[in-house]
Amino acid sequence: MNNKSKKIAVATAMAAATTWAVGGTLNTIKASADTVSTVNQSDSSVTSSLSSTQTPVEKAQSDVNTATDNVSKASSAQETAQTNYNDAAANQSSAQKNVDQAQSSTDAASSSVKDAQSNASSAAADVSSAQKTNDEATSENVAKASSDVDTAKSNASSASSTVDQKQATVNADQSSVTDAQKNVDSASSAEKDAESKASSASSDVDTAKKAMDTTGAKVDVDKAQANVDSAKTAESSAQNDADAATSAKSDADSKVADASSNVDKSKATQSSAANDLNTAKDATSKAQSTVNTDQAAVTAAQNALNQAIANNNTTSNNVNVTLSNALASAVQKYIADYKKNSSDTTTLTNDMTAIGKAVGDGTENGAVKVTYTGSTANDKATFNVQSGYNVALNQLTDDEVTEVQQVLAGAINAVRKNLGIADEVGYVEINNEAIKIASTLASSSFTGNVTSKIADLSASTGVSKSLLTSMINSDYQSSGIEDWNISNKTLTFAQVKQLVLDYYITQALYSLGTSNYTTASAAVTSDSNETVGKQILGITKSQLNSTVKNGVSNSYFGAWDNAFKGLDDGMEKFRMAFVPATDASFSDASAFDTATISTPGTLAKSTDTTALQIALDNAKAALTSANAVLASATSTQAQKQSAYDTATTAVTAAQTAYTNAVSAQTTAANNVTKTQAALTSAKTNLATAQSALTDAEATYEESLKDTVTKQAALDQAEAAYADAQANVTAAKATLAKANDALTSAKATLASDETALNDAKTALSSANDTVTSAEAYLSKLQNAPAVLAAAQAKYATAEDAVTKAQAAYDSAKNTLTAYQAVLANTKDATAKAQSILEQANANLENAKSALATAQTNLKAAQDAETLAENVAREQHRLADETVAKENNYRIADNKVIDKNGTLVKNWTVVNDKMVDPYGNTITVSEISVDNSVKAATNNVNFTTTEITNSPVTGKHFASKTGKHFVNDLNKAAVLPQTGETDNSEITAIGLLMMSIVGVFGLGIQRKKNRD
Repeated sequence: MNNKSKKIAVATAMAAATTWAVGGTLNTIKASADTVSTVNQSDSSVTSSLSSTQTPVEKAQSDVNTATDNVSKASSAQETAQTNYNDAAANQSSAQKNVDQAQSSTDAASSSVKDAQSNASSAAADVSSAQKTNDEATSENVAKASSDVDTAKSNASSASSTVDQKQATVNADQSSVTDAQKNVDSASSAEKDAESKASSASSDVDTAKKAMDTTGAKVDVDKAQANVDSAKTAESSAQNDADAATSAKSDADSKVADASSNVDKSKATQSSAANDLNTAKDATSKAQSTVNTDQAAVTAAQNALNQAIANNNTTSNNVNVTLSNALASAVQKYIADYKKNSSDTTTLTNDMTAIGKAVGDGTENGAVKVTYTGSTANDKATFNVQSGYNVALNQLTDDEVTEVQQVLAGAINAVRKNLGIADEVGYVEINNEAIKIASTLASSSFTGNVTSKIADLSASTGVSKSLLTSMINSDYQSSGIEDWNISNKTLTFAQVKQLVLDYYITQALYSLGTSNYTTASAAVTSDSNETVGKQILGITKSQLNSTVKNGVSNSYFGAWDNAFKGLDDGMEKFRMAFVPATDASFSDASAFDTATISTPGTLAKSTDTTALQIALDNAKAALTSANAVLASATSTQAQKQSAYDTATTAVTAAQTAYTNAVSAQTTAANNVTKTQAALTSAKTNLATAQSALTDAEATYEESLKDTVTKQAALDQAEAAYADAQANVTAAKATLAKANDALTSAKATLASDETALNDAKTALSSANDTVTSAEAYLSKLQNAPAVLAAAQAKYATAEDAVTKAQAAYDSAKNTLTAYQAVLANTKDATAKAQSILEQANANLENAKSALATAQTNLKAAQDAETLAENVAREQHRLADETVAKENNYRIADNKVIDKNGTLVKNWTVVNDKMVDPYGNTITVSEISVDNSVKAATNNVNFTTTEITNSPVTGKHFASKTGKHFVNDLNKAAVLPQTGETDNSEITAIGLLMMSIVGVFGLGIQRKKNRD
């Protein structure tokens, strides 16, 4: 502290001490002729009689107070504008969803209209065609058509006769060709026989010539014998090869037969599997169609329910909530993924991580702002909290506890609505039974083996034990609204409510996420982790399982901290009870009193949605059943598909084996053919060699005869050969003639066959004419019946068009209505945004003005003289005394005296009285309009606070459970001004205590600043 500050402090203390020492009429020390004067004010005065002017510091303080009040008003206006904008944006989002759904329905209806119109157009064309035919079906046209049929039949009969004639001619021609072919065959055979005989005769000539040479004949015999021996060896080898090839062919045939059988069997299995698969596909298709139909029904039922709910309004709320879009998206995704697959821990953990990031992973990032905006008769009640903020919770009355319940419930409802999840998890409604459950669970005695306690609680409330069990464990370690850094000695009930919101709502939401867990999934898999934050959002496993199984419903709500009303001295605990309003929540519903306490932010019961909810539940049940059938059908199809794939693979393998076996069989068959040919050739060669040997031996025998005999034989052979050659020539001439006759017969046959084909073509044309004539006659005769059927079909199609058009018109009207609502909401959002932007600007301007005023105040304080400081302290002490003696208090944001008369020039800033000099005056006397609840054994004395605490508390104040009560203030304290019991305290004593007090306060504030 510098010398100037010390002097000011001493002067201030002296002025204060002098003031306290006198009592009754106030006499102050005259310190400066231009700034201080004597002031007298009696009890009957209703206005300040101060005649001195404000000091520069007081003027600057007054400006700060005014700027602070402007900031408060601008902040309130900004919060209201923000709330209005959030509501408008939420309404716009809801309206957009309705428009999107209505557009989808309209598009579907339009498509139905087009299909119906197409069908009607086709039916109309059929009617037109049938009408045209009916118009043609006059008696004259029918008679003519009948005559045409007779004519066509006559022509066909004539053409048939021509065909028969031509066929007879062709038959005769074919007989002639056959005979001619026989003649050719006979002549050819005779020619070949003559050629053979001539060849034999030629051979005989050669043999006779060789017989003329005995030596040469002998050499030929030897050669022929060698050839026979060689041919026998070759024949034997060929026989062995043929036998082996035949055996291999037999084996190949057997393998082909087996492979073919396997192919047949595998194809039969494949065919059976294909039939089963087709049956399964049909079942899946039908199941999918049913699911699609049921899903459409669910969507329609949900839309109807959503619309009914949208038409309802929520009750007024005492809490304003601002939440980030990132948090809203993350929470909505968590709920959607949970409903899709609650066992998908990986996805849900990722979603919880996203929620944590949206709220800064435990570091306040502005994503959550929860502010108490209500105003009740109890809000201005004050609590002396010098020994700890939780004293306020200890001293709550029953009515005040109810208001705390309403603040918590209002916050929960506002959070859910702002996040866009209220229609997914429901709202909460305060209920005494739920409060009883919460207070029981929060009791310090609710420990150990709680099985019997749960049973007793279930019996007394009718709530199922399983639901109660899900609420037992919680990781939330409550220390109420306690704060080590106690900046306020008193709290209004409105401030207490804000602190309740800060610690039980805001802090719980900022704690959400996975960053505090070694195993991130623990934040999802256990309801005892992040309990309060998840309960607020309605996303504990217990809450979401109820929603998934039983549908969306509101929950009976109650909350309790065992510090409430000071009834429990055990370790502090906080619990909230949520009892879904469904049959599944109760083991004995008759034991549960369903009466609710007025709850902020709930849906107004203007529309009974019971029937719509039942319809939705029934539709969902049908969808669930259909999905189960679809799942079963899909599973069966997958099994049949697998069986079919296996069978197809088996067919492929069998077919490959068969192909390989056939290839081997073909190779074996070729080998058989090849070896058989070789064997045949070998046998032929052997026969030829043997025949040559026989001829050679015969020739050799002839060669041994005498020359005359051999010559005679030669001459005879040559003569026979000449005869044979003559016979060959004659046979060839006969064959040539036979061939000429055959060629002529074939030419005649070809010509007559062409004529027959022409006749058959004419007959076919005649028969077609008969068919056409008969068809036209039948068409004319059936025209009336066909027209009637077409007209009936057209009428049905037209009716379908009418119905489809009506459905489209209805959908279009709904879409138009929703679009109008959307346009209105967009306009409202734009206006709300404009107002919000102006409110933000106003708030920034007010904050800037406040900063300027605070800078000016600091400058004035730094420049303040000793005399000005004394005068300022005089003003404060004088007005404080006047306020106490006349019981000044705040009513309707104005300062009045004990008679209820307005005190002129006094103002109210942040619920504090401010005198004409800008000093904040706090009087702790008990009054009718602003009562003070004091801690036991504490003696109150007048205090002055220059700095006003904001209504909003700290979201993350240092908290370590229920703190001990600081009783240091229970030692010797200063008496109230005017008390006679302590008259022995002299002015000097008070002076010394004041000096010590001033320096002490200065030191303490410096420590706090450091």
